[in-house]
Amino acid sequence: MQRRQLLLGGAGLFVLAGCAGAGAMSGGAMSGDLSPQALAAEAAEARAVLPMQTPRAELLQPWTGPYDGTPPWDKVTPAKLREAMMEAIELARQDVAAVANNPAPPTFANTMAAQELWGQPLDRIVNIYSVMTGNIGGDEYDAVDTELSPILSGFFDEISFNDALFQRVKTVADNADAMGLNAQQKRLAERARDSFVRSGANLDAAGKAELGRINTALSNAFTRFGQKVVADENAWTVIPNEAGLAGLPDSNKAAAAAAARTRNVQGWAILNTRSAVDPFLTFADDRALRQQVWT
Repeated sequence: MQRRQLLLGGAGLFVLAGCAGAGAMSGGAMSGDLSPQALAAEAAEARAVLPMQTPRAELLQPWTGPYDGTPPWDKVTPAKLREAMMEAIELARQDVAAVANNPAPPTFANTMAAQELWGQPLDRIVNIYSVMTGNIGGDEYDAVDTELSPILSGFFDEISFNDALFQRVKTVADNADAMGLNAQQKRLAERARDSFVRSGANLDAAGKAELGRINTALSNAFTRFGQKVVADENAWTVIPNEAGLAGLPDSNKAAAAAAARTRNVQGWAILNTRSAVDPFLTFADDRALRQQVWT
């Protein structure tokens, strides 16, 4: 899970960085100008770079509801999750290609600002994916996770190994002053260039292939480890008698009772999570039960 989050953050940075190339050394509509008019012009130029897309999968639709939209948890199933992820990766791949292969002279707006808009369906489904595989788990979600994890890893390697994108990043970082970029834009370009290099952009074909194999192996290893953690956290210890809860605050007793009801077990259930185990180890009077919960 950790590598997955790093990859997702890095992918956004990679495309965000695709903002310079040989040719006009212009920052584009923005060029360091933070006025509302310049920002609006930049946003319009950024939107024009990306292809118009209408996601088909149910889980890729824009979120609705409070807080500027919430995930449709009631509609999530392993099959729908897989379907949405595969479509979202393809949509994001189209966005990346549009930025990397844009024939127009590169500007801050038509490449870096465009990154802020690319891959929105993928962002949405990855958030859902991370929750379902990293917190819910189970055989069906584990199977989806095992299949999708190396696919995601391979997709983000596509981005980091995209030479056209890297060359644009390198150019904007190397020519930030000539392009009239402000300090924030310059720093972003430099960090993006460095991220590309650290992710293997300067390697030859054989080196990229080897790094890709290593990344996939790491992704698979992290996935297996994460699945074991989730399975372990889904276990619990049953406390059959209320006397075993002596010393616990009432709130923890109530939580243990609710956990038992949810799992259709008699008594009280101490879930194998930090929020349940730590209070029991701290407050429970029964040493033998504390040892049982710990082990």
